[in-house]
Amino acid sequence: MHDVIRIGEDVYEKLDGDVVVLNQKAYRRVPAEEKDSLFDIDGKPRSRNRSVVVIDRGWIFAGDVTERNDRLILTRVVWVFRWEEIGMDGVLQDPKSPKVTLRPLENMINVPRDSEIFRFEVEDNWGL
Repeated sequence: MHDVIRIGEDVYEKLDGDVVVLNQKAYRRVPAEEKDSLFDIDGKPRSRNRSVVVIDRGWIFAGDVTERNDRLILTRVVWVFRWEEIGMDGVLQDPKSPKVTLRPLENMINVPRDSEIFRFEVEDNWGL
């Protein structure tokens, strides 16, 4: 049993455990004990800790993620404010597209760990 969420053209499916499918591509939340792993679920080199994080109530931020005391702390933060016509997978592939609006934030973001819906690991300079 899994949940299916549709947002515009994007289809999100939360499967068992920490796996999320976005438009037929699987993403997995990396457990803390694997956080220093150099490769993602597909065996590709991964960034040290930069991710696009979907927080409950629809907030989407990209930042360097640190998990501390049941909190997520994001630094070098950009707010994924809006996108048009390309879907979330297009945002992940090309954050500098004219169809994507990112807003850099000067402050760090500090949210409860349980407010994270899911995250996408991205390159270290994503959105900057």
